[in-house]
Amino acid sequence: MNQETREARTIPMSSVSYKTSSLTFADIARLCVQASFPRARRPLGCCFLLVAYVFFSLGFVGFLIGTIGSPNITPEKCALAFAAFGILIPVRFLVGVTRNSRVLRSRGQTTLEVDENGLIRRSGHRFTHHDWAGVVEIRQTRKDLMFLFDMGDFAWLPRWAFLDPEHEARFLEIARDGLASASRASAPSSETWDR
Repeated sequence: MNQETREARTIPMSSVSYKTSSLTFADIARLCVQASFPRARRPLGCCFLLVAYVFFSLGFVGFLIGTIGSPNITPEKCALAFAAFGILIPVRFLVGVTRNSRVLRSRGQTTLEVDENGLIRRSGHRFTHHDWAGVVEIRQTRKDLMFLFDMGDFAWLPRWAFLDPEHEARFLEIARDGLASASRASAPSSETWDR
């Protein structure tokens, strides 16, 4: 067992660290899609629907303008010309992913810690603490773990960052217990409503 593996094994079960330089383009693209649609159960499907909607809408507007416009431009050509502008959405998204990948990969080590008080996120020169009362949901997908906050923000954690399934299970147990206790504490008591 090398030194790095030994150090990794000493990480407490309530903490997860990963090097942002090891994030792949696919990880960052998935993060960007989830950031665009944080409340969606299937954010990639929402992204495709949005692109299809924009293509259709632009094509329809182009068709209408083509029917009203000059006889030299057919409605079909005008619809295709307008729909072609829809290609800017995926291009803009890929430019954003490339920009975000440079920023994320430069942060170095990122650590998420959970305890009974909340979630702590450390990366680069940044430190944030989120109380459990501000966490709306803990969402677990096939490849990611997301903590959704009440103001639309979220903390993202790739599941490959955990040492093993036991580490992930213990981390989630601590997080869910903290979220449940915050929910019980913020729920109005029956005495308040009976008066």
